[in-house]
Amino acid sequence: MPIPKLTNNDNKKGGKKEMQIKTLKVANIKADAQENIISGYASYFNNKDSHGDIITKGAFTKTIQENKNRIKVLWQHDLREPIGKPIDMLEDEKGLFTTSKISQTETGKKAMILARDGVLNEMSIGFYPIKEDYDNEKNANMIREIKLMEYSLVTLASNPLAQLTDVKHLLNFLKQFQQFLEPNLHFSCIQVDKKMFF
Repeated sequence: MPIPKLTNNDNKKGGKKEMQIKTLKVANIKADAQENIISGYASYFNNKDSHGDIITKGAFTKTIQENKNRIKVLWQHDLREPIGKPIDMLEDEKGLFTTSKISQTETGKKAMILARDGVLNEMSIGFYPIKEDYDNEKNANMIREIKLMEYSLVTLASNPLAQLTDVKHLLNFLKQFQQFLEPNLHFSCIQVDKKMFF
């Protein structure tokens, strides 16, 4: 079975709409390695991206109500690499804030490590535009309603705002574990980290 292709084509002139990708550089990704939780903004409102689109406040309201259980968290927009699921999605004044449970797959573990280390700090959405119109004054396509299918941790973003929030990991636990081991085994915190996670 062929894998559906994600595209940045917006098809503004009509015809069958394809899934679009909008990437945001989020200020921080919050990664709680103990619980495998990542949180951050998957989309920001009223910010013109590199494709000339602006997502407006309220664009996600209907999709959250009707489609929440089908939305997935992917690795780099690869439909063959789901890494988790949303446990909370909330529209606030800034945009769509998400909290996600990342699965303990090999790719999920890699995603958590890269988020924790600040290597991956950007998010991106894959969606179908439902309602949109062109604003001549802003010289932008205004996306007013979206059917969200997925959001991803990505390497590079098209919207410079969407980053992950703050990174928390097991450092306190490792320090306690180190103190427990050191009297007899003399492990350093780095050695403990490598033995546990790498």
